[in-house]
Amino acid sequence: YPDRLAHGNMDVYPYLLRELSQASKEAGRRLLDVCTIHYYPQGGEFGDSVTPAIQQLRNRSTRSLWDPNYIEENWLADNAATRNVRLIPRLKEWVKTYYPGTLIGLTEYNWGAEGHINGATAQADILGILGREGLDIAERWTTPATGSPAFKAFQMYRNYDGAASAFGDVAV
Repeated sequence: YPDRLAHGNMDVYPYLLRELSQASKEAGRRLLDVCTIHYYPQGGEFGDSVTPAIQQLRNRSTRSLWDPNYIEENWLADNAATRNVRLIPRLKEWVKTYYPGTLIGLTEYNWGAEGHINGATAQADILGILGREGLDIAERWTTPATGSPAFKAFQMYRNYDGAASAFGDVAV
């Protein structure tokens, strides 16, 4: 918090975007093309647990990527600023306000349970959310093992028939 208070009580991302926008104007060229963030669910979903409670939480918590009505079910709910993460819309708002034209990305994420159908359904849901919300880039932390349920979630979008067939450029 001392660093935050020393910089106008701004969150780090809006502060950096504002500063980079100003520096870009001074330099006469764009200094940042993509603003990315790492994001993991905070309620125990990122792991291998597949208890009924964790499976249900894993299914719900993907809403933190977009849903303004989703209340975090973890320590983030203790703070009014993070109670509703809605990560992708939040990133878009920060960019629009502080450095318009910057692309946004999620460069590290994982909801866990890669070897279980629950991890696969969460991953499939996340891929759909990323497409629907118009995220510019996303990179999952660790490649799921070939043939695992989580791997098959990717395959469903990018190679559903084993012959490289995909949905194309249509976000679903």
